[in-house]
Amino acid sequence: MKEAPRHLNRLGWKGVRRPLDITIRCWTLQGFLAFTAPRNAEEGLILLRAVLKLLLWGRKTWQSVPVKDKGVVFGDWCLKGIQRLFMIALRKAYLEEETSDVKKEAYISELGEFAEALVVEQTAGGPPLVNPADANALAWSNSFWHYPMAEGLSYMCSTPSHAFRPKKQNDTEGCGMPALWGSGKTLQSSCERVSWR
Repeated sequence: MKEAPRHLNRLGWKGVRRPLDITIRCWTLQGFLAFTAPRNAEEGLILLRAVLKLLLWGRKTWQSVPVKDKGVVFGDWCLKGIQRLFMIALRKAYLEEETSDVKKEAYISELGEFAEALVVEQTAGGPPLVNPADANALAWSNSFWHYPMAEGLSYMCSTPSHAFRPKKQNDTEGCGMPALWGSGKTLQSSCERVSWR
């Protein structure tokens, strides 16, 4: 990351865009292949963490640069996809038998916090308005808004160390409340009986 601005000053976007794009895509693929292999989720997490760090840094550093110059790799679609992979890798690392109890606790805690941050981020933007008759727009909306939101909520609900739980022990609705949100209610009104810390 330190070298990218230097190369950008020397070569311009034409000389930097492709190497950045290839780096992000290769690290993502390596991370995916690593965490899907048996007993190798930790290596996948290391690579996916590096990708997320690079993406978030690039999005912040070059937020005013047009997409035609910096390329599409810093777009929402790429970030959402890698965030989803990262949550899957965290869960897999937690479930691996070889993972120590200390690491399991760290992974499940990180998963809960990461999922909550994703849900908050998704909520801030709100769902995109799309024409239900437009299959492409609907697919985009599902892939980059509804599915990440649903995964974030499901991980929040299934994370035992996370505070996203019913306020009362006998609350039978519990984490099922966010499902009501899909009916058009706001997240806050759907989850009014759920503790947010």
